[in-house]
Amino acid sequence: MQLTEKTRRVLILGAGGHAKVVADVVRAAGGEVVGLCDLDAANLGVVVEPGGGEVVVLQDDLLADVEGVLARLGATECIVAIGHNGVRQHLSDALGVFLAKPWIDPRAITSPSATILDGTVVLPGVIINAAASIGRAVILNTACVIEHDTIIENGVHISPGATLCGGVKVRQGAWIGAGATVIPLREVGQGAMVGAGACVVRDVPAQATAVGVPAKVRGEQ
Repeated sequence: MQLTEKTRRVLILGAGGHAKVVADVVRAAGGEVVGLCDLDAANLGVVVEPGGGEVVVLQDDLLADVEGVLARLGATECIVAIGHNGVRQHLSDALGVFLAKPWIDPRAITSPSATILDGTVVLPGVIINAAASIGRAVILNTACVIEHDTIIENGVHISPGATLCGGVKVRQGAWIGAGATVIPLREVGQGAMVGAGACVVRDVPAQATAVGVPAKVRGEQ
């Protein structure tokens, strides 16, 4: 890849498996990974993945002086690659103006009428259809489908292979498990979890966990 003055140079917060995936998306979309950020000082200098995936700074040091750290590393922005929804959203908010614009893998399909906010990463094979609205710090994981007019709020994770049909609402911090389906016009409440392979046919309340086909909220008869 030939770097230019306009190349987006990214520091990735996180040094686990999801950071490896995000690094692949950044490079596929024409960016450069300048390094990773981790909590544990013992991991400084550890190469998590090839091509720039070395832990180069600690999280506390970054948050104490984001602008200075990015200048020292030659980075233009940060992206948070942490699976925990609450942590990812908190750190994304803490980065302020240095939070990256969306990173979208070129193998994803996105409607020109869809909106995607900062700090969100769209992985390979994802389909985002007309008038969908995607919030901040969202993970749209491999090959999930976001149908027309669906609203996904901040800090949500849509797992691999999940399908959200038309007009679905997924509230802040919710998690949709791998291969799950939410039928049209249903709502998944704030902080709720939908289990892998579940089929949501009625609304899921905030903070609830719904599993099965059809999905039932745990604790319900």
